[in-house]
Amino acid sequence: MAQTTKYAKNYSEEDVQAAIRTVREKHLSKREAARQHNIPESTLRGRLQGRLSVHKAKPTALSRQEEQKLVEWLKESARRGFGRSKNQLLTAVQTVISQTPGRKTQFRNYRPGYKWYRDFMRRHAEQLSLRTPQALGAQRAAVAPSRRYAMVQDR
Repeated sequence: MAQTTKYAKNYSEEDVQAAIRTVREKHLSKREAARQHNIPESTLRGRLQGRLSVHKAKPTALSRQEEQKLVEWLKESARRGFGRSKNQLLTAVQTVISQTPGRKTQFRNYRPGYKWYRDFMRRHAEQLSLRTPQALGAQRAAVAPSRRYAMVQDR
């Protein structure tokens, strides 16, 4: 089944409330108030008739603190030279969710899907990016093992 595309609204709740006040105080018609406050006329009509209410977003799978811990884990792993794959990230999220008793989630088997991953990467785009692994360069591979051990100990 095809997913419906959702468009971001270009107005705030304050705009809607201001338009409702304008109409109720008989300053403007519904059409003019909607145009003046840059909201859809159907939204204003629905709110005035009580058909539409403020829609709340569904709760996120992870809290902001949990997502930030995941970001830090990914960054630390990458800094140490062990970048994590998409599958490893999804498995880590699955573990966090499944080990929290009483937590409800929309994921099947507590494992997030591609859309969650895509949205997670967008939410943290300034801190994370997907990189393609590359072979170790000849100069880096030629470093003596004792020197490599010393470099790791310095960190």
